[in-house]
Amino acid sequence: MSHPLEHKLAQLRRRLRRAMIARGASRLLAAVVGTAIALGAVDYVFRFQDPGMRVMLAAVFWVAVGGAAYRWAYRPATVPIGRLELARRLGRRFPELGDDLPSAIEFLGQTEDDPVAGSAELRRAVIAETEAKADRVDFTSLVDRRPVVRGAMLAVGACLVAAILLALDTLSCQVAVARLVWPLGDVAWPRKHHLQLVDRIERVARGRPFEIEVIDRDGRLPERADVQYRLKDAGGEWIEETQPMRRVGSTMVARRENVARSFAYRVEGGDDRSMPWIEVAMVEPPAVASFVATITPPEYTGWPVSRSTGSLRVLRGSRIEIDATATKPLESAALRLEDDGVFPCQVDRDGHRFTLGHGESDVFQPKKSGFYGFELVDREGIRGGAGDRWELRVIDDEPPSVVVERPSGTTFVTPEATLPIRVAARDDLALRRVSLVMESSADRKSHSENGDRRLTTTVSGSAAHVEFGASPRFRSGSQSADRLTIVLYEGPPRAAPTTDAAGGQRQAIDYRWSLVALQLKPGEQFSFRVVAEDYCSQSVASDARAIVVVRPEQLIDRLAGRQQAILAELGRALNLEQESRRQVDGLRGELKLDQSGVDRLRSAELAQREVGRILTSRTDGVPGEVVSLLGDLADNRLDSPDVQRRMDGLLQELGRLGRDVLPTIAREMTASIKGAEIRLDSVCRSQDEVISTLETLVGRLGQWNDYRRFHRRWAELLAREESLAERTAALGRDLLGKLPEDILPEAAARLDAASGEQIELARRLDQLLQEMDASRAALEAKDPLAAAILSEAAARSRELEIGSRMRAAGEAVARNRLEHAKSLEAMIIIDLREVLELLANRREDELARLADRLPESKDRLSELIRRQKDLRERMEQESSSG
Repeated sequence: MSHPLEHKLAQLRRRLRRAMIARGASRLLAAVVGTAIALGAVDYVFRFQDPGMRVMLAAVFWVAVGGAAYRWAYRPATVPIGRLELARRLGRRFPELGDDLPSAIEFLGQTEDDPVAGSAELRRAVIAETEAKADRVDFTSLVDRRPVVRGAMLAVGACLVAAILLALDTLSCQVAVARLVWPLGDVAWPRKHHLQLVDRIERVARGRPFEIEVIDRDGRLPERADVQYRLKDAGGEWIEETQPMRRVGSTMVARRENVARSFAYRVEGGDDRSMPWIEVAMVEPPAVASFVATITPPEYTGWPVSRSTGSLRVLRGSRIEIDATATKPLESAALRLEDDGVFPCQVDRDGHRFTLGHGESDVFQPKKSGFYGFELVDREGIRGGAGDRWELRVIDDEPPSVVVERPSGTTFVTPEATLPIRVAARDDLALRRVSLVMESSADRKSHSENGDRRLTTTVSGSAAHVEFGASPRFRSGSQSADRLTIVLYEGPPRAAPTTDAAGGQRQAIDYRWSLVALQLKPGEQFSFRVVAEDYCSQSVASDARAIVVVRPEQLIDRLAGRQQAILAELGRALNLEQESRRQVDGLRGELKLDQSGVDRLRSAELAQREVGRILTSRTDGVPGEVVSLLGDLADNRLDSPDVQRRMDGLLQELGRLGRDVLPTIAREMTASIKGAEIRLDSVCRSQDEVISTLETLVGRLGQWNDYRRFHRRWAELLAREESLAERTAALGRDLLGKLPEDILPEAAARLDAASGEQIELARRLDQLLQEMDASRAALEAKDPLAAAILSEAAARSRELEIGSRMRAAGEAVARNRLEHAKSLEAMIIIDLREVLELLANRREDELARLADRLPESKDRLSELIRRQKDLRERMEQESSSG
């Protein structure tokens, strides 16, 4: 009979063995189920068709199962559990047993009379003591149940996953297990994809593209599908080609261009490889044998009907009629235009002839340019015709363009002026009308309320003859501003048949617009535009040109600024001529010019060219500016004989230089540069003549410009005085009846400002008189008439005591004696106007008086000559008698 200690150890050993077996079994189950699930999922995803791959998967499964069985089933069941090792583990688990339990177990294995075992009593004592300790300890606590629980949970989880998969897709699970257990069997996966052709194509037109579409019967297209072609090469051998298909929405599409021989095809995609080979035969496609396009342009153009048999160039809105024949009887025909759609054609009964655009409901008017071709389908369903394409160019009827070349900007005119207008209009087809539209700047919005007033015009060619049916007025600030239209050009009712889109029409219009009938007043402003219209009812307006109406003397002052610009250009030409003269003078005496001398002479020649341009050009030179200035004088009916005389004299001098002197300089400089003949002395003499003439012209114009400057300054002084008088009158109305102590600080400040400005005007008048005295002394020798006028104006100003009155008026304003100040300022304005009129008119009056006295002076001169002759005769007689 075994000892109680041995019995307890045997029970503990059995418990440990059962726990190890339970843990191993659960882990083995989890491994088998998990491996089957993983390998079955791999086979499910990739759907292996190769038996070798399936054998490899089965081998992986069985190796995994065998390893798991050995690791978690065989070893736990066969590994021995020794008593001493178990005792030691108990000693480590329960410290109170220590090493006594292994010793007691070892003593129990010895006999009582074992001579080498030591004292039997001592052994019995150790065993008894250990037994007593062991009774207080639960050996079964050494068994750890957590690995068993974890293994069971793992097995249950794997089985649960397997159960879920089985419930979701029983057939797939059965197939996966069967293929895994018996890889060489004929068990196959159910197909995921079932590809089929949208249209089964068995015939293709030669030279046409071959295109197929594939769908999935279950609506689940594979990620990739390929079309396989089988055809013969040049040697007659069968070859296969594979082309990937592209996804377009819910279909897969493949296209093979320019098919020239028969072939076979099939489609494979995903796990569907069941489609058989389909033979495709080549047939001749229908084609266009001939066609004629009849083009009818829009009616407003007046163009004739034209025909074309290829590329078309049409105006937008043109109607196209097509008559064509085909090489085979057709089922249908259509014209395809890129980016503009498909236009079905009418096919005759015999199928060989088709038309487009012949009926009222069959109108073909292309909107966009592009390439067009015909899509033909014969009665056997073969498509053709698309290989031939022609260009269709749709030309837009562009809006016209119009530019006002003259005036080029804001223009100042007198009320009786004639305004020269130059207009350049263009249209790519033809111009129907060019009109001048005049608007008041007071209230342009009132046009839509009051209506337009059109002037009656008679058109002859490109010039507009205006007959005013009414006398329109532009009143500044009025709400009844009129809108006047003058027709400058009007074409025929229809465009000329010969008009061509490549050339179009350009129209240059020169029109002289008399402003007298408008009864304009100085200070009024208006603007005008020129509107060009074409036969397509398109119109374009030019930029607005502003017109400002001024008094004649104001316009003369503005023209004086242009004369100053002319003077500046003459001064620049003089400086350039002097610089060229210095360069040429440095080369005089040379018998032959080296390269450095040639370069210096070329530099002088360039400067001389610029001088020639300034002095002779009628476009951007001084003569052009002079002619424009004289034209403005004439157009505005300004009677200024002094300006006329000076500008005419300037033109004559510049004409003489451009005709007689400057060509000689250019010719001799060119000869010297080429080395043919050195003529620098002659060049210098001619340049000296140019310099002398320019110095004279600059001096004369400078003196005359100084004289005009005094006129402008007197006019400015008068304007300032008139403005100050208006302010004084306003102060008088505001301060009427108020005592000095009742005047507010703001009003007192206004009084001080007006008084100070009046005294400042007096100071400016004194300064102006001093400058006039200085200029009079300088002008006496060169222009006695101008000097006399300045002297007379200054003397008259001092005689009228204008400066003293200005100061008195300023003091009166400061003392709030505004009525007295108003009377003084009124007298000052009258006196200033008198002096200004003296400066403006006395010169012309003096010239007229001198012209009238010329006959009298001639008679007196004849009398003096006769008397001198008599005196000489008498002296000779007395000398001979003595």
